[in-house]
Amino acid sequence: MAPWVTQQTSAQRAVGDYLHAKFAPNSNATIFSDEGTATVMSGVPEEKFLTSSDAPRDRAGFLAFLKAKHVEYLVFVNRLIQPGETVSGVEEWNNQ
Repeated sequence: MAPWVTQQTSAQRAVGDYLHAKFAPNSNATIFSDEGTATVMSGVPEEKFLTSSDAPRDRAGFLAFLKAKHVEYLVFVNRLIQPGETVSGVEEWNNQ
């Protein structure tokens, strides 16, 4: 297996394990993720996940969607967000 495949699978497993440990499936919260492998590995019920196909394409609409759908976790694909780094617009959504 190529090293990048192993690293990708390891990252997906880490996300899945984190969501499994931290997400409360009985809450009204949801998770936004287009990462199907991490979604399956989490063991969280499928109906708790939202994807890009559910979301508006414009920035303002997307941020309003996250808030309206009670999204507590965002799973990004192919980009590592470092501790303390912010994602454009998320601070605005988080502070509403």
